[in-house]
Amino acid sequence: MVKEETILLQVRIPSGLVRMMDELRRKGLYRSRSEIVMDGIRQIIERYLVRGKEASSLALYLRGKLASDVDFERLPTTPRDESIKIATLMFGVKSVEELMDVLRRRSGR
Repeated sequence: MVKEETILLQVRIPSGLVRMMDELRRKGLYRSRSEIVMDGIRQIIERYLVRGKEASSLALYLRGKLASDVDFERLPTTPRDESIKIATLMFGVKSVEELMDVLRRRSGR
């Protein structure tokens, strides 16, 4: 197996997150903080690039960066079961009602 070149990337992480990362290491789930960060980045890439435009569109919408003239009829769709899996991964919810509650809280409604 050929090892890919790595690049040093310095980031500032809140101390509370670092404590949680160290707990994951103590439990033996990861060997290092770097491994935890790389896993998190892989998951983000999977969510927004691999799974497609639907997750990206939702993230842009939640951040207020989705164009206001978007034609929602032309956005890609995902079968219901797969949509529930994505919502569970992204928001920790298991129903449309729970997802709508999360979205309403984020928009201040």
